[in-house]
Amino acid sequence: MRWRWQQNDPDHHAFSVLAADAAACSSRPRRPDINTASACILLLILVAAFAALYNTLRSTILRGGFASRGSSCPQLDMSGYLCAPNGARPEVAYERGCEWDPISFHWYRRERVEDPDNQELIRGFLEAGPWHRFYDAEGTVEVDPANRVLTTLWLTKREHVVHCMYTLRQTHLWLAKGFDPPFNYSHTIHCTSYLVNIILESPVPDMDKLTVHAVPYPSDWQVVSTQWLLKDMSS
Repeated sequence: MRWRWQQNDPDHHAFSVLAADAAACSSRPRRPDINTASACILLLILVAAFAALYNTLRSTILRGGFASRGSSCPQLDMSGYLCAPNGARPEVAYERGCEWDPISFHWYRRERVEDPDNQELIRGFLEAGPWHRFYDAEGTVEVDPANRVLTTLWLTKREHVVHCMYTLRQTHLWLAKGFDPPFNYSHTIHCTSYLVNIILESPVPDMDKLTVHAVPYPSDWQVVSTQWLLKDMSS
């Protein structure tokens, strides 16, 4: 009768069923959660992809920027390096692909010196002469204009002024053409300061007179970036 009472007890029956199910579940091998595993794998793939993208963008920026219109934009060397050192024998410099620049008395890459626009600058500089250079400060021993093996010389203040004007133009020209500049920033500071000091040494009488009508550059709106134009109009 006791067995019959336990069999007919609904609570005991439910408990027995739950216990049996629990035992069956515990005896089965547990399988990993497929959704959790897939999410972890996807997360790892995304992290790896972002890391690869970051490295690619970083290396591209360090190399000098993104490609523009199908052409690369290499990073320029702003150190003002020479193709051959001053005092080098001409045959050695020519063999290395260098050419003599009479504006600065330096050896630069041949294709840059022989560039048509650069040749125009050289002609302008030479026509502003003639220039006489000397080995001594007293001006007794003149340097042969054809001499390319130079390490030091003396020149006039007039030539120094014209030299600075043309080297500043040359630096801007080479940068605009994508060439490494012929001089570093220290030379630009030197020449701009020298030109201003020369003017202020003997200022003209009307130095403080209103003689210049300044017009904001550029005057043509079409060469202004639309983005900045709209920004200025909205402010």
